[in-house]
Amino acid sequence: YKGVVMDVLPGLQSVFVEIGLEKRGFLHINDVSLFTPGDIALFHETRRSPCFKSREVQKLFKRGQEVIVQVAKEGIGMKGPKLTTGLTIPGRYLVLMPGTPRIGISHRISSEKERRRLRGVVRDLKPREHGFIIRTASQGKLKNDIKRDMDILLKRWDTIINKAKNSRAPVLLYRDVEMVPRVIRDIFTEDIDKLIIDDKDSYKEVKSYLEHNLPNMKDRLELYEGSYPIFDAFKIEDDLKQLYKKKVWLKSGGYIVIDQTEALTSIDVNTGKFVGNKDHSKTIVKNNIEAAEEIARQVRLRDIGGIIIVDFIDMENEGDRKKVISKFQEFLSNDRSRPQIHELSQLGLVEMTRKRVRESVAARELDPCPFCKGEGMIPSPSTLAIMLEREINRHFMMTGKKHLTVKIHPLNIERIKERLQPLLSKLSGYIGGSVTFVGDYGLAMDEVEIV
Repeated sequence: YKGVVMDVLPGLQSVFVEIGLEKRGFLHINDVSLFTPGDIALFHETRRSPCFKSREVQKLFKRGQEVIVQVAKEGIGMKGPKLTTGLTIPGRYLVLMPGTPRIGISHRISSEKERRRLRGVVRDLKPREHGFIIRTASQGKLKNDIKRDMDILLKRWDTIINKAKNSRAPVLLYRDVEMVPRVIRDIFTEDIDKLIIDDKDSYKEVKSYLEHNLPNMKDRLELYEGSYPIFDAFKIEDDLKQLYKKKVWLKSGGYIVIDQTEALTSIDVNTGKFVGNKDHSKTIVKNNIEAAEEIARQVRLRDIGGIIIVDFIDMENEGDRKKVISKFQEFLSNDRSRPQIHELSQLGLVEMTRKRVRESVAARELDPCPFCKGEGMIPSPSTLAIMLEREINRHFMMTGKKHLTVKIHPLNIERIKERLQPLLSKLSGYIGGSVTFVGDYGLAMDEVEIV
């Protein structure tokens, strides 16, 4: 985005930037790149000036200043998006870092010989003023393949530059490609056996792309023409429904409970119906390992980020604990968000962090329950009866009316029906009049309306 600085906050060493979204973006001094693209004046001072080297936000920015930023993390809850001036533009084999003259390489490329080769190829091809991250997919690729990807990215950057120069802020300069091309670029790699598409237009588009760019992968593409919806045929619909449930059952009969809050996510492991064999310790280890595998899967499926606390079933043996943690790390090794696991705490909890760049699936796709307003609980029948008694007494004392109609949700009338007659008698005697209960589906489970 080309944005406009709206507020400079020296105390927080941050600025708020208007980029045209619902909430203003937040840019901290630590997210201001030491390098800036030479052909865009991101700051009034150059990076060689004493002001830039001082790293004081009030000397770098002023209200009304235009700045080129990228969303590093989507807005979550009441917070606006987190911004950075360290721009990155992803391709299939490379990620362009405009104005950052360095070369990075994916940690998943383990061969030192291949790492040296790829660094050499990129070093020979790249412009001096720009940098690149070498992606895992570049492993084994020829120089021409990498050059083609680099040329596409540099051309894309030129387009962004031209739009920035000729557009008034705030304005969107570049958005990543749509879902299907993004899947091809980021996920459809050599270790994927098959890509199945049920839309003919998308299938033709992907087929054409593969024929021109990845001819060795085109035979892995398949058009689905089955009689059942594709998600049903491959049992994906069941997994989607599972995403919204707190309790996830394991094959052995145990289960995990996932609770997401704004601060962190807690995951509790339980044996449930799993009784195992006669050796109790082996049963617990087996249950914990199975739970660890499912937890690794669920955090990816639900896109859970931030702090995650896992409460495995207590294990007395140190060797068992290390075995479970080792397996957990193995299950998480393929996660693109690179979770970091810490050792078991003194309370027997496993602490882990997972990069959060957007809201979780639950936060994006679910709304708070209109009955409990997202609390997950409603008043019990006895609590509800006491609450109604207080509300009616309060209304009588304030208005003096002796004939009252009390509106509550119809389910609540059913829930307190055993307490209703004694409650009516008590209230009628107290106010010296009559009380009538009426069901109203427009009220929440904890709402009362008295007329």
